[in-house]
Amino acid sequence: MTQEVSLNIPNANEAMEIVRELRSKGAVQGTDFDFSYIPTKWDEITGHLVHDKSVVFRFYTEIWASWAILKYDKG
Repeated sequence: MTQEVSLNIPNANEAMEIVRELRSKGAVQGTDFDFSYIPTKWDEITGHLVHDKSVVFRFYTEIWASWAILKYDKG
């Protein structure tokens, strides 16, 4: 079962810290998880924020999805 977890991360370095932590705990990128960094996007016409920067983790193992939600989801 694939589960996506979107985390409001202030910068790409913090996202990489999470990736390094997952790897150090034994998770394998491409097997247990993948991720993508999504930068802030503004509407060029109105100047309004479309979406804030975030990181979307896609977990293929439920235990890692649960771990990420419990540890990093502050919403």
